[in-house]
Amino acid sequence: MKNNKSAGLLLILFGSLYLVLQILSQLNILVLNFWDLWPLTTIAIGIAFEALHYGTKKYPGFLIPGGIFTTIGLLHLFEVITHWRFAGYTWPIYILSISIGFMHHHIVTKEQWSKVIGIIFFTIFAFNTFIVSTILFNGIISFNFVFSIIIIIVGFLLILKVRPGK
Repeated sequence: MKNNKSAGLLLILFGSLYLVLQILSQLNILVLNFWDLWPLTTIAIGIAFEALHYGTKKYPGFLIPGGIFTTIGLLHLFEVITHWRFAGYTWPIYILSISIGFMHHHIVTKEQWSKVIGIIFFTIFAFNTFIVSTILFNGIISFNFVFSIIIIIVGFLLILKVRPGK
């Protein structure tokens, strides 16, 4: 019975969202057609994963794909609405979505392994964003300079025997 109510609520939510988008389209405020709304499927998958955890307070592992799918769905919806004009700049968010999924899991469960993986993917996101930024700003900071700094930092961490979680 509870699953029927959840499914009904989701259908009402998505039907209402679709109706609002259609009204905005008819008023020429936001012109989209049915095929532009495909990201809502990805968002729905993410919300379904989230609901599997929050509906039962079990299965915290579903928070990870829930965060990933929801983030990617929202990004795709943004890209469709803006006609993919910013896709060259927003691509690092795909990497960030993985970090969001793992960090969401960590916030709810307090498990350290998900925090570490979230931080790793956030670091990859930040590094890629930094590299793209240096390329966009005509190489004000060279890749070789950044790479040498990273090697030095890793060397210090090895000497100091810094370990995650200690």
